[in-house]
Amino acid sequence: MARRVLFWGLGLVILGAATAGLLYFATAGATVFRVEGDRMYMSGPMTGASPERFEMLVEQNPGLRTVVLGDMPGAADITALLQNGYRIRRLGLTTEVAPGARIEGDAVWLVLAGAGRQIGAAAEIVISDWGGADLAEDDVAHEERRRYVADMLGDDAFYQATLDAGAEGRILTGEDFSGFGLVTGG
Repeated sequence: MARRVLFWGLGLVILGAATAGLLYFATAGATVFRVEGDRMYMSGPMTGASPERFEMLVEQNPGLRTVVLGDMPGAADITALLQNGYRIRRLGLTTEVAPGARIEGDAVWLVLAGAGRQIGAAAEIVISDWGGADLAEDDVAHEERRRYVADMLGDDAFYQATLDAGAEGRILTGEDFSGFGLVTGG
């Protein structure tokens, strides 16, 4: 009897530890969300859990008007990032890059999502080739990103600029912001 209790107790401890480990790895390095009034703050890399968490906060905070992007090093899941981007646009939210924030890699696509777009003082947006230059021009990965950029900005010139930036990347200038239509009045 004592052996059976010990066996079940040990099993429960192992199950609890495994669950805690899975929860840790599922959220480690994930996007951090915070809502203050009508502003949702996001930072960190986009993961597969991001769209669900974003949607939950939108439902809980129906008065949201602006998504403020803090430091975002990229995306662990491009599909999740594009889903969030399309949802931001459908909701008519403004995207704002926080002053001094650095947006890099695929996270740049989120900036484009806003119905209105603002970029704070000393913020850096770093575009780079995500590896697309090595793919065939008709590859589905190109089409997904190209279509997204065209949906957000009206054409895909910005998409081509990311490919041209190379793997080392390039920090966008104020001239780039206006030339690509990254900043709007709202």
